Amino acid sequence: MDRVGDLAYVIIDTRDPAISVAFWSKMLGLPVSKTDEPFTDLTVAAGSNVTIGIQQVDHWQEGHSGIHIDINVSDLDVAIAHVQDLGGHLIEIRGDKERWAVMVDPAGNTFCLVTS
Repeated sequence: MDRVGDLAYVIIDTRDPAISVAFWSKMLGLPVSKTDEPFTDLTVAAGSNVTIGIQQVDHWQEGHSGIHIDINVSDLDVAIAHVQDLGGHLIEIRGDKERWAVMVDPAGNTFCLVTS
């Protein structure tokens, strides 16, 4: 079976983006490439299609890792079905113009399927 998609983002949730951006930028030695609230992206190695994103959130769940990945897919509905065939579950579909799906893997880890 073909893969579902390509790793696109590693998202780090935060209540205080200034502190988190400074921490992760220094920790990984990566400069800020783009800020479009509530997101700030860090530049990764040349040729990489993966972005490290810092996302401001208003909610916080104790026990939630605060880090998830986004998988870039060409067809959201096909990808959802593929993930479900692999044992994952759909939590919800979000967005109007740009739709994305919040999914969980068989162990309960959250990830998103996004279209480019």
